[in-house]
Amino acid sequence: MSVTNISTIHKTISSITLKWDPITSPNHTFSYIVHYKHKKHKSCKEDRQDAVWEKVKKMTATTITAERLLPYSEYLFTIAAVVGEVMGDFIEYTETTSPMDIPGNEELPFNFTISHNEIHTLPVIVLAEPSCTNIKGLVSYYVTFKCSDAWCGNEVTAEVPFTNDFPRIKVFAQSVSLIPYSNYIATLVSGRSQEYINEKRLQTQFKTLPNEPPPVKDLIVYSRNESSISLLWKAPYPPNGDLDRYEITCTEDNTCISVSIKIPCDIWIDYTCADITNLIENNTYSILVKAKNKVPSIYGKPQFQYNIIAQQSVSNPPKNAKHMWDKDTPVLQWDHPFITNGPLVNFTIEITVLQSEYSNHINSYDVLIDTYHQTYYHKMPYLKFSTVYNISVFPVNKFKGKPSRSVTIKMPPPEPKLSDNINISCIEFMCQMNISKLENISHSSYLYVVVNNNINTDETLDGKQILLNSARSDDKQSNVWLAVAKSVGNYTAKFISIKLGDGTISNSEYGDVTNKPLQNDTNYVITIIFANRYLNKTRYSQPCNIFRTSKERNVKLYEGDAAISPLFLLLLFLFIPIVIGGWLFYKKKRKSNEESNHFLNKTKLSSCFKGNTDENEHLPLHTFKAKSALAPKSKSNNLSLEDADENNPLLSQNNSKQYQFTCRIELEDFEEYVKQSIGTSEEGELMRQHNLFVRDQAKPWEYGLQKPNKFKNRYNNLIAYDHSRVILEKVNNDEFSDYINANYVHGYKKPKAYIATQRPKLTTVGDFWRMIWQENISTIVIVANVEKDGKRKIEEYWPKLENTVEYSSMEIYHEKSEIFSNYVYRTLIVTKNNEQRTIQQLHFMAWPDHGAPLYSGSLVPFVKRILTVPQDSAPMVVHCSAGVGRTGTIILCDYMLRMAASEKAVDFLAALCQMREQRANLVHNTNQYKLAHLVVLEALFGLDTGIACDQELEHKIETLINNNVLHEQLEYLEKIFWQDQVMFPSYKVKIDPANYHKNRFPNIVPDNYGRVYLSRFPTFDEHSDYINAIEVNDCHLTNRFIVTQQPLPDTIRDFWRMVSAKNVTTIVSLNEINLQDKTSCVFWPKIKEVFDLEFGTIECTEKEEYLSHDFLKILLIRRDSDHEHSLTISILNMKTWHPLQLVPTSLDLLISVWEETSRTSRGHYPIVVTCYDGATACGVFVALSFLIEKIKLEQICDVCLAVRTVRHNRKQFVRKLEQLELLYKAAIQYLKSFETYQTFKL
Repeated sequence: MSVTNISTIHKTISSITLKWDPITSPNHTFSYIVHYKHKKHKSCKEDRQDAVWEKVKKMTATTITAERLLPYSEYLFTIAAVVGEVMGDFIEYTETTSPMDIPGNEELPFNFTISHNEIHTLPVIVLAEPSCTNIKGLVSYYVTFKCSDAWCGNEVTAEVPFTNDFPRIKVFAQSVSLIPYSNYIATLVSGRSQEYINEKRLQTQFKTLPNEPPPVKDLIVYSRNESSISLLWKAPYPPNGDLDRYEITCTEDNTCISVSIKIPCDIWIDYTCADITNLIENNTYSILVKAKNKVPSIYGKPQFQYNIIAQQSVSNPPKNAKHMWDKDTPVLQWDHPFITNGPLVNFTIEITVLQSEYSNHINSYDVLIDTYHQTYYHKMPYLKFSTVYNISVFPVNKFKGKPSRSVTIKMPPPEPKLSDNINISCIEFMCQMNISKLENISHSSYLYVVVNNNINTDETLDGKQILLNSARSDDKQSNVWLAVAKSVGNYTAKFISIKLGDGTISNSEYGDVTNKPLQNDTNYVITIIFANRYLNKTRYSQPCNIFRTSKERNVKLYEGDAAISPLFLLLLFLFIPIVIGGWLFYKKKRKSNEESNHFLNKTKLSSCFKGNTDENEHLPLHTFKAKSALAPKSKSNNLSLEDADENNPLLSQNNSKQYQFTCRIELEDFEEYVKQSIGTSEEGELMRQHNLFVRDQAKPWEYGLQKPNKFKNRYNNLIAYDHSRVILEKVNNDEFSDYINANYVHGYKKPKAYIATQRPKLTTVGDFWRMIWQENISTIVIVANVEKDGKRKIEEYWPKLENTVEYSSMEIYHEKSEIFSNYVYRTLIVTKNNEQRTIQQLHFMAWPDHGAPLYSGSLVPFVKRILTVPQDSAPMVVHCSAGVGRTGTIILCDYMLRMAASEKAVDFLAALCQMREQRANLVHNTNQYKLAHLVVLEALFGLDTGIACDQELEHKIETLINNNVLHEQLEYLEKIFWQDQVMFPSYKVKIDPANYHKNRFPNIVPDNYGRVYLSRFPTFDEHSDYINAIEVNDCHLTNRFIVTQQPLPDTIRDFWRMVSAKNVTTIVSLNEINLQDKTSCVFWPKIKEVFDLEFGTIECTEKEEYLSHDFLKILLIRRDSDHEHSLTISILNMKTWHPLQLVPTSLDLLISVWEETSRTSRGHYPIVVTCYDGATACGVFVALSFLIEKIKLEQICDVCLAVRTVRHNRKQFVRKLEQLELLYKAAIQYLKSFETYQTFKL
C-alpha cells in the first residue's frame, strides 16, 4: 500500500512538480499525505539541521507542485498513501531545483590573486569565494591573461570550471602556458557557461617567474681574419628573465674555447658583439652561442654557426648608398656593411663620368677609416658642375669588396652671377649695352633682356618669373616684352655688346623675342638676366634692373643762302619768345617728372644681387588669365562680420604692406590650371599659395584662454578667435557659459554662412546642442570617423537609430539613416519647450586620421549633397576633430562651387584668405588645399556615369553598348587618370634588381602607393620584404583586397608569409594553373599534405572538387617563439579562366565565386585575389566586387567608378572594352537574381 514510481515532471528555480502512480482500492476511499523540506544548498557539503517540514493537507491527486523554493537547492519529499483509516509507509524522494541562469553578484568571488607553482609558466588562481549558501548554480570561471609587454602575442583565455559542487580556494590552470618573466593583467568573469556571464569583472596584475632564455637571434659571423672570428647576435626574445651573460664555445679538432661576455656592438646598437681570438689561420671552426639569465642559473638552448674558416674574404657591399646636398656640394652617404669578412681599412669611391661639359675629372677617392660608424657621410666638392656622375662605394679589407648600388649624381650648372659693371647709352630709338663680366659662364649660358615701360614693376619677382611674364605678353601693345635672348656659352670677349630696339625678331624657349624700337622720352625698366642650363636644370641670376629714359631725337636745320631775308628776321624775332617760353615750360615739367618718378636721363642700377633661383621652384600665377597672387589693395572687399565695426584686416606679408591674396581662374581654364599648378608634395604653385598663410594664431583669442574656458578647447593651440566666435546665451548665472570653440565663417556672398567648430567633448556636448538651437541650425556636416581600429574618435552626440537622448533640456530623436558608400545621411528631430525642429546630419566617414583622402572622387558625392542645402538665414555647422583642416576643406569646396555656379570662375586663394581671417588654420595643410581643387574640378567637370537600378537599367546598358559609349568611357578614364595619382607621395619607389626575378612580368609591379611590404625574414636580408602584391579598396572598405600574381616556384614561401602576416582567411585563385608553364605551380598542399615553412606549416584539411572550380580548406599553423597560432583559410580556385584571357567563360560562375568569397571572408581581414599576371583577371574581379557592393548599398550601377577606384594602385586593371562590357552585363545578371528591381534593397 506504499506510493510507487515517484518522478519529477517539471522543475524551475523556485518550484518542483512531482507525480506518482495512483493506489487502486475499489472498496475504500484513498488519499495522500505529502511532506517536504529544504535539505541543503547544493553547493554546501552538509545538510541543513534547522530545516522545517512543510506539510500538505490530504489530497487525492497524484501530482503536487512545491513552490517558493530556493534555487539550486536539494529538497526531501516524503509521500504516504492513506486507504480508509490505514496510512501506509512514507516513501522518500529527493529533487534539486534548477540553478539561476546568470550568477548574481553574491555568488561571485570578492577578489582573486595569481601566484605560481613550481612550473614557471603555469599560473595558480587563488579565489576568495562567497558562502556556499549564496551559490545558486554551478559556477564556471573564465580567466583572460593579457600580456602588456612588447614581445607578447594574443591574449590567452583559460576556462576554469568547477568539478564538484563545493567552493574551492585554489584552481591550478594547467591548460594555460604563459610567457616567463612577463607582466600580465588577469581578468576573471563568472558564469554558468560562456553564454550566461555575469557582467562583473575582477582584475589583478602579476608577473610570471623567470625561466631559461630562448636561443639568441640572428647569429652572424660578420668579420674574420687569419687569427680571429667576430660575431654578432641579438639578445634572446622574449628574454624570459634578466640576462646575466653569454657563453661562446668554439671547437676545432675537439679543442674548446669558452668565454663569458656581454658586450654591446659599437655601431649595431641592437646587437651584441664578440671576438674569438688566437685562432689558427685557415682552420675551420664551429661556433655556438647560448645565453643565461640570472634566475634560474642555467643556460638556454644554443645557436650554431658551422664551418667558419679563419681567413679574410671579400666584404659585402655597403648598404643604402644615396646622396644629399649641402648647397651645391653633394654629400655621399652609405651604411657600414653588415658583413665585412675582415677589418675594413678604407672605402674606395669610384667615379664614372656619364656626361659632362668639362674634362679632367677625378676617377676615385679613398676614404680612410679611423672609427667604424653605422652611417658615413662624405662631401664631394671635387665634382664639377654640369656633369652626370655614376658613383659606387667599395669596402676594402685585405681585398676590395663588393660595390654598393650605384648612385647617380646630376651636378647642376654653376650659379650665374652678373657684374655691376654695365654701361648703357641711348640715342633716338636704340640703346647700346656693354656687359663687361659674367661670372661662372658655362657651355650653356644665356643672356636675356626684358624691357618694361611700366615703371611700377614688381622688384620681388625672380628671373624665371620675369621671363615667363614677358613670354605671356604676346600682344603688340603690351608694356613688357622679351627683347633679347642670346647664347653666351664660353664667351671669350672682354665684354658682351647688346643693342636694344633694333627691331630684330627671333624665337626662344620662352616664346617670341621681339627687339621693339624704343619710344622717345619714355621711361623703361630694362632687366638683364643671366642663366646657366644643364639637362633639365636651369639656374638664374638675380635680375638686374636698369631704369632708363630714352633720349629725344636731335633736330637739325638745313643750310641755305648766307643772306638772311628781312622776312626771316621778322619771323625769327617773333619765334624766339615762343621758343624760350616753351623751353622754360618743358624744363619745369621735366624737372617735376624727374622728381616724382626718380628717373634720370642716365643709367641707374636698382637691383643687381648675387643669387639664383632654381628652374622648378614654382609655376607662375599669371598663367590661365589669373590675377596676381599678391595684388595689393587699399581696402578689403571681403564681407565683414555683422558684429564687427571694421572691415576684415588684410593678411600681412611684412610690417609695411598688407595684401588680400587673389588668384581668379575662369572655369574654361580651370582644369589646365589645376593640372599644372598642383605639383608634388614639395613644390608647385598650390603649395606656394598655401605657404603664404600664417600658421596657427593670427588674431586675438584671449576669451577662450580664460581659465573657466580652457577646458572647453580640445586643443590648447586652437582657440576660437574673439572677433568671430559664436557667443552663446548665458545660462545658470555662469559668466563664462557663453563660450564655445566655434567661429562664424563667411561664404560666397553670404556673411556667417558656416560655423566651423571642433568636435564636441564629453563635457561640451550640451553647449554644442545649445548652439544648434540658438543659431536655428538645420544642417550639421561631420568629417570624422566615429571609430578607427576599435578606438572611439568622436563623441556620438546623437542617439542610436530610433532612440532618444537628452542634452541641455533638449530631446534629440534619431528618426532615420541613409547609408551611402562613404557617408551617412541622418535625420534628427530636436524638441525643446514643445517646439520641434528637423536637422539633417551629413557624416563623411572615409577621411583618414592624418592628411587627406588620396582620391578626390570619394568626396565628390558628399560635397554635391552639401551643395543642395540652401544658404538661408541659418549657418551650416561643419566640424571634424579640431575644426580646422578637414572642416576648412569642406567649406572651401562648398564656397568655390557656389561661386562657380554664379560667376563661372573660382578664386580659392581669396576665399581661403577670407576664411583664415575668421578661424585659425582652416585648410590646415597643402594636401588639403590640393584636394579642394581636385574635388571642385571633378564636381564641375566629372562625368556622371552612375545608372539607377530600376526597370530601365538593362535597356540603358544595352544603349550604352550599342552606341559605342563604353569606348568613350575608357578614354575618359585615361584622361582623368592624373587626378587620381597626383595626391600620392611624390617619391618613386624602385624595384631592387635583386627582386626582379620575383615578378612574372616586369611591367606589372607594385606602384608607389599601396604596395604590400613583408617583414624581413631573415631580418638581415634586405630583399626579403618584397612581394609583387598591392592593396585595393572596395566600395566601403579600405584595403579590402590584396591583389597579387599567382606565386612563382621561388615566391611560394613569400606568398604564405604574407597570408600569415595579414591574417587572410579567404584566397581567390582566378586563373587555371598551367603546369606546362615553368613559372606556374600549385601553391597549396594536396589533401592531408603538410608544407613546412620557416614560420610554421600549412595543411589542406578539406577539398571539394567540381568541373569549374575547387573549394579547399587550409590550416595554417604559425609558430612564434613558444607560442602557436592557427588560422583556417578558404581557397576558391577557378579552373576554366585561362591565363591572360580577358574575360571568364562563365559570368554566372564569376558572380558565384564573388558571393562565396563574401560569405567566407571574416571581419576586416583582407581577401587575397590572385591570377596569372596579377592584373587581367584580378582587375575584373575587384571591380566586380566594388560594383555589386555599391549596387547593394546605393542601388546605383557605376562601372566607371568601380574601374577608376581599383585602378588607383594598379593601372593595368580593366584596360579593354570586353572587360568593361562584362562588368555592365554582370550588373544586369546580378540584379536578375531578384524578382523585381523595386524589391532590391539590401
